[in-house]
Amino acid sequence: MSSAPRRTNLACNYCRYRKRRCDGSVPTCKMCRDRGLDCVYQDGPSPRTDRRDLSDARITRLDTIEDVLRQHAMIINSLRPSPPRPSVTSSSTPTFAYEDIPGMSTSQPQQEVQQEDSGLGDPTNAGNGPQDDPSAQADHQVPPLTIPLGHQTSTSSLLMLPQMRTLVGDFPEEFLFLVEDNRPQSLWLQHISSRRGDMEEDFLQIDRSFADTWFERYWTLVHPYRPLLDQEDMSSQYERIMNQGLQEDSYSALLLCLLALGATALDPIEPTPVGHTGDELIRKALRILFPSWAVTFSGDLVLSQALVLCALYFCYVVEPLMAWRLTHMASTSVQQMRRGHLSQSTNEGVIRVSWACFLIECNILAEFHLPRSGIEPLVDRLPFPTYSKVTASESLYSLADISARSLLNRIHHTVYFTDSLSLYAGRSQSSCGILSSDPDASLLRVCEELDRQLETWYESLPEAIKPDLFGRPRGSDPTCVLRLRYWSAKHNIYRPFVVYVTSRAAEREGSIPAIALERCQICLSASRIFLLTAGHVLSQRSPYTFSTAQCCVGYALIIALAAQTPALADSVDDVSQLLETAVGLLRPWALPGSSIECGLEISLMAVTRLLKMKHRFFTILKIQCKSERLEVNMNSCMQSASH
Repeated sequence: MSSAPRRTNLACNYCRYRKRRCDGSVPTCKMCRDRGLDCVYQDGPSPRTDRRDLSDARITRLDTIEDVLRQHAMIINSLRPSPPRPSVTSSSTPTFAYEDIPGMSTSQPQQEVQQEDSGLGDPTNAGNGPQDDPSAQADHQVPPLTIPLGHQTSTSSLLMLPQMRTLVGDFPEEFLFLVEDNRPQSLWLQHISSRRGDMEEDFLQIDRSFADTWFERYWTLVHPYRPLLDQEDMSSQYERIMNQGLQEDSYSALLLCLLALGATALDPIEPTPVGHTGDELIRKALRILFPSWAVTFSGDLVLSQALVLCALYFCYVVEPLMAWRLTHMASTSVQQMRRGHLSQSTNEGVIRVSWACFLIECNILAEFHLPRSGIEPLVDRLPFPTYSKVTASESLYSLADISARSLLNRIHHTVYFTDSLSLYAGRSQSSCGILSSDPDASLLRVCEELDRQLETWYESLPEAIKPDLFGRPRGSDPTCVLRLRYWSAKHNIYRPFVVYVTSRAAEREGSIPAIALERCQICLSASRIFLLTAGHVLSQRSPYTFSTAQCCVGYALIIALAAQTPALADSVDDVSQLLETAVGLLRPWALPGSSIECGLEISLMAVTRLLKMKHRFFTILKIQCKSERLEVNMNSCMQSASH
């Protein structure tokens, strides 16, 4: 008979505090390694005494990030308009960098980056050395700023909250992913793997007059969001390919993807299962790319660029799982490249592709729990992209978007990974218990620190791309995206307090701490402004359609949840208007069988529920008024009878 597994005699401080089984591995146990924590073995102290140490470790990490943000602000200020002076770089476009990555200084000269043999920002060579970089000194203390598996930020996670079930009903775990996974596939996608003979006749033919229009439209509408390609180089490639004819190679596939994006960028927004203008072009591109990717084992830049543009196309037509799959393929392709033997121009292309993969993948992983491609650890070691042949605003916007996405990832990692949310909300992921005491002090400190970092990010944006946070005036489309990034981060920082207050109210527990109510006000205000300004982004196709729509669903649910909570109802007295706004934003994008369609139906369920509650409230109020009037009349009659 086999004996029962023996428990290790020595557990690390973290496992003791969390009351988890520690495998006793040295120097780092599996529990700490999975969470990116320092693993410390110490005899003697009770596990309860280690709580302050964990909180202090978090604050130490955030203090390090704050130092990095100060460097970021200094760099931004140095790029303010100033008298012309000779440049030491080959780039005429000022850029700014946002340091998220330990071990790589934002103050390193651009010339050093370009002259590195590897060309991809070796952390050991970047900057002025660890002694000058506070983030480098704390490298062993700071985990990668990635979106963790099992995070609780998604709309599907909101639907699993006990207090949410009373509002919209019961839903299975990862409901919205299951909807997308079972979504009917487009007919044209079903024939990608068909035999070549079925489409040989017109496979490599494109009408030049249409192609010219789509080519120009790409640079006007799509390129500002993702400056992935060099316009001059691509224009020469376009002329060469169109004169010689399309071939079954990566360059032709890249051109087909570019034209597909230009063709679809202005497609009408209708919730009907019709095709898109670029579907045939992207189908031809995929017929070339899938076999090429399958037999390319050393990586290929043009292949990776084409796959990223394909992923971007599916972002424009709001098919997130296809976008994730193609981004995953592009990421693995670019990671296979031997970076130490690349030319400078190829290095720049690899860096741009890597960061483009990072943005697309993270926007999707914020909603769905899918396997990571490994792009996040890769960009940890890369410098930020340089754009020598794009406008200053496009360059600045791209870098600002990268920094905003990195900050959102930090919020995911710091507040919303499973164990952290369990600690802050007072329950395990599968438990229905509620928080029996006030919010943990460490949550308050961490949220305030993250909020300070968000404000630092916003204040350090150059005026050319700095959005008006309240939507006055509209500004450029990329600027509108930055505004939504700001309010999304603000909402995510303070959402745990709304979850806490609504859970206490659902169980009719005692009074709510005033400090928690104040943070709820911030979260609800951010949700309101996001919904009122999201129409600028959802009025046309963009890479952010899916993520913005999912945020609208989640924030509408948070507002509806607050409206049925007495302690928060006064903060959302305009709940009807806000929910109607969310429904109006979602309706044009609610394609049959899509997760956005389900989000629309869930939002309508919340509206119906609140209307019923409102009707019930007024009915009770009317009955009370009648009772009071009846009592007054009876008293009057009795007084008259006595006289």
